[in-house]
Amino acid sequence: MSDERALLLTDLVDSTRLTESLGDVAAGALWAAHDRAARERLGAWRGREIDKSDGFLLLFDRAADALGYALDYHRALAAIDPRLRARVGLHVGPVSLRANDAADIARGAKPFEVEGVAKPVAARVMALAAGGQTLLTAAARAALGDRAVSTRIEPGRSIVELPSSWKPFGGGRATPQRSCSFSILTAWALWSGSSTVLTGSRVS
Repeated sequence: MSDERALLLTDLVDSTRLTESLGDVAAGALWAAHDRAARERLGAWRGREIDKSDGFLLLFDRAADALGYALDYHRALAAIDPRLRARVGLHVGPVSLRANDAADIARGAKPFEVEGVAKPVAARVMALAAGGQTLLTAAARAALGDRAVSTRIEPGRSIVELPSSWKPFGGGRATPQRSCSFSILTAWALWSGSSTVLTGSRVS
């Protein structure tokens, strides 16, 4: 049985380059701090960790919680080290949870697997985001309702919505920053201390 859930994917930008510049020991300490900060915020935003690589695959019952987590996560990274920047993708769609066998979990498997097309859609959205940016599908924006309008974040950070015409499996790799096909993105940057919403902004 599939249920509508919010899927949030994160990925650290230039993590390999940062590891090479810091060295394995210092980089390991930095990644540990990142993982701790990311996980510590899950309880407050009612999220569940599903998988991890450089970043995380997280599951939320509500899009508003997923967005709140994303903004909190960006703030946490900036506080740890300004070189830590993550791209984040948020999508809402039907998913199924499949529990792995206890024996497989004992051998290192994840407790749960997420199944459904919403997972690769969220991954593709995340891949399009820039460092420090949270990219939303139209489905995620619709699920948020007025929540996004009331959100306030620091200058320089943005939430960007992909248009409803965007096709996640249309072929080719394009980015909002380079492709004119994504220049119709609706973006809103919500500044600290202000509820101003910038709509119709172009990402170029």
